[in-house]
Amino acid sequence: MNYYRIRHSTDRKIVGKFTQINEVKHRCSVDDKRFIDSVFFEKASFDPITSIGILDKKAKITDLISTSGQGYMGKLLINCN
Repeated sequence: MNYYRIRHSTDRKIVGKFTQINEVKHRCSVDDKRFIDSVFFEKASFDPITSIGILDKKAKITDLISTSGQGYMGKLLINCN
């Protein structure tokens, strides 16, 4: 069995710029029932519409990306590449 540890960092040597996301684009109205902000700490029973986070030019791509803004409140943005 594999275990993973997710650590948050504000160290600019690691993240480049804090927060790494400086702009959030939405692919639907934020009032849409399928928008990701309607899901809180539970598995979605539908395919939610997510926001698109635009990385700052000085940001480094890390496994856990520091962000804020509508579409990311109470959620983790994890790099899967």
